[in-house]
Amino acid sequence: MAEYFSYHELIDSQTAKEYGINNMPNQLDIYRNLDYLMTHLLDPLRRLMMQPIYVNSGYRSPVLNTIVRGSRNSQHMEGEAVDIQCKEKNDTLRMWAIIKSGVLQFDQAILYTKKNFIHLSLKRQGENRREILYNTDL
Repeated sequence: MAEYFSYHELIDSQTAKEYGINNMPNQLDIYRNLDYLMTHLLDPLRRLMMQPIYVNSGYRSPVLNTIVRGSRNSQHMEGEAVDIQCKEKNDTLRMWAIIKSGVLQFDQAILYTKKNFIHLSLKRQGENRREILYNTDL
C-alpha cells in the first residue's frame, strides 16, 4: 500500500468525467501495476522531493486514451505510467534532476518543457529501459 498516493488519484480524470467515460480499470493486473508504480517509484520520489507531487494523468481507459490523443501503446492504459508535476516549475525541474540521477528505477521519463510536467513509467514485469527523453512541443 502506497504512503503518499492512492488508486483514486491515479484513476480520477476530469476529461473522463466531462465525456461521461468510465475510467475504472477492468483487470486485476492494472491495479497491481498501479500499486507497483506507487510503491516502487512515486512514493520513493516523493520522499526524495520532501514535498507534494501532483498527478495530472494516471491510468487511462482505451477510450480516454483515444480522446486525449495518447500513444496507441500508451503505458497509461496498463497502469504503468503517470504524468506528474510540482506546483513550482523549479521544483519540477529539481524532480527531473532526481529522476535523471539514476537513484530510482523507471522505464521511461519524458520532460515536457513547455507545460512543465514529467511523464514517468515503471514496468512491474519485464525490463525497465531507463529511457530519458525531452519533448519541447508541449
